[in-house]
Amino acid sequence: MRYLVWVEKVRWVVVGAGDIAVRRVLPGIVAEPRSTLTGIVTSVPAKAAQYGVRAFAALNEALEFCDAV
Repeated sequence: MRYLVWVEKVRWVVVGAGDIAVRRVLPGIVAEPRSTLTGIVTSVPAKAAQYGVRAFAALNEALEFCDAV
């Protein structure tokens, strides 16, 4: 059985901040009014700071703060 849960905004965590994420994924999430970027899993916290979000060292730390990865 599947359950659908309605949320006003999808909270995203992006794994990695490489070229594709920086050029395509992150700008798309930030531009979408129904989405919010809550963090980036990265070993370089400055990359997350550029977006004003939390940096996570590992994905398992980030999962409780997001609806989608």
